[in-house]
Amino acid sequence: MNPFRAKQRLNPFYLPWGMRGMTEDIKARGDESLAKGVEELQRLYNEWNPVTKGMKEIKYRLEPVQSKL
Repeated sequence: MNPFRAKQRLNPFYLPWGMRGMTEDIKARGDESLAKGVEELQRLYNEWNPVTKGMKEIKYRLEPVQSKL
């Protein structure tokens, strides 16, 4: 008898949850250089226009985090 093995399915909330946690930690520390890095990350995200399906999916999943940046 072979054991049941479910297909691995990644939770679409892991990426935005991790990004939210990272940005909240930076704000809590009050580190100005890290805060500037987050601002630069937001600017780059806003300018990013992905063309592949995978990259479009990543941008879509990160949209909720954009309001927190």
